[in-house]
Amino acid sequence: MSSDQLIRLTQVEHELYEQVMTGVVTRLEGCRGDYPVDVVQSVLEFYKRLRFKHTRWSSPVGGKADVDQQKEELCLRAIEVQRQEIASMSNEGDLSGEEEKELRRFIHYIESVVLYEYVE
Repeated sequence: MSSDQLIRLTQVEHELYEQVMTGVVTRLEGCRGDYPVDVVQSVLEFYKRLRFKHTRWSSPVGGKADVDQQKEELCLRAIEVQRQEIASMSNEGDLSGEEEKELRRFIHYIESVVLYEYVE
């Protein structure tokens, strides 16, 4: 099977999955009057999570690589926010010099772990 055929097959699979999941969720929402609301809501949440996981991790274009890229970017943004907060606290006099150094050392460690994790 060529790569174009494989991509198209995967797209059809995802479209079919989406149609089935949409039908399941619609039918469950219609059951609200027939069964206890908390039971229906619990089952609905299960299927919605299942649907979300499938679309995030199995999308035909990108998929897990895109998610990994987004996770790395989010981690690096969080590290930058932490650096800014350390600088702000230091400027306001809320941290001693030693506390600031220790926090910055910890942030460097976290950053190196994040970058190393996504290189492999």
